[in-house]
Amino acid sequence: MRLGLERGKTAKEALDIMTQLMEAYGQWGSGVPMSDTVSGSYNNSYIIADKKQAWILETAGKKWAARLVEKGFAAISNEVSIRTDITCHNEDLIDHAIEKGLWPEEKRNAFDFAAAYINYDNPL
Repeated sequence: MRLGLERGKTAKEALDIMTQLMEAYGQWGSGVPMSDTVSGSYNNSYIIADKKQAWILETAGKKWAARLVEKGFAAISNEVSIRTDITCHNEDLIDHAIEKGLWPEEKRNAFDFAAAYINYDNPL
């Protein structure tokens, strides 16, 4: 993720680099400092901003959704917050959610990223 911030000249360029690398390589690690006993896919949220625009990027394994902050302010926390207000996402995000039983096919046009990708049975 740091490569996007280092290489991108704008927030949007950084977002594009980060998501391309994440789709290719994923995120890995426990997300728990100093832990060598917990490993696996690492999900996270990011705010990517420059002086002209800001983006929220949220990840679930190699899947991601992003929202352009168009006015006011925004915040992230330790739970996915992008719902139906998705500005862009990886190409197969919705198909993947439907295929894995995370989201019903009949609600494809009302896709809710948080509802589909938050795992209430196994919170991190």
